[in-house]
Amino acid sequence: MSKRIDLIGTVHRDPKGKEKLLACLDLLAPDTLILEASPYSVSFRRQNSPRLLGLLDRRIDELNRKFNSDCVNHGEIEAIRAMLQMPFEIEAASEGTGKSRKIIFAGDITESKKYLDEIEETLLSFENLEYLISKPNIPLFRQVEDEYSRARNHLHLQNFSDKNLDSQNLRMAQAAKSKDSNIVVVVCGWEHLPGLHRLIGGSLYLLDKSWNEPLSF
Repeated sequence: MSKRIDLIGTVHRDPKGKEKLLACLDLLAPDTLILEASPYSVSFRRQNSPRLLGLLDRRIDELNRKFNSDCVNHGEIEAIRAMLQMPFEIEAASEGTGKSRKIIFAGDITESKKYLDEIEETLLSFENLEYLISKPNIPLFRQVEDEYSRARNHLHLQNFSDKNLDSQNLRMAQAAKSKDSNIVVVVCGWEHLPGLHRLIGGSLYLLDKSWNEPLSF
């Protein structure tokens, strides 16, 4: 039996992403699942999410008192809260039903560690949070819908350059080609789809409302 490769593009922090991805994985039934995330991103969140979410809540309380406002549900704060929690892609990969499958984390540990280890002083700094809540309040679900619309438009136009053949794409492609499996599914941010498709081919899926229909590319 020849190997089949499917590529699923996501918008990270999609509030409905987990349920859609679970359904998509049940449909595609992979032997091997390759995720864009790094092992460090998993361990970091397991160890630090409760503490960092508490820090976020305390700083939002300070901002509310400072500006006599209620920014707990501001879209930018919703996005940060989602980022601090375990990504839905990882949760869905772990909770999927059906036959057992291998899960490969293909993200760069060094890059992931550098970003995550600094978020307390960068993303969660009082100054950054103050700036974010000054922006228009666009709910997270609307941000995600807009990003999926942009993704579908760009993919339809094939509006990409050689930039998509970056190191992350090369790692995921190498993992997909090296695994001895009949059905390999790669789950990644939608921006990686063109580069991955160029490297390893496969059917393309975008995890928006039409997730069960392969893209024509």
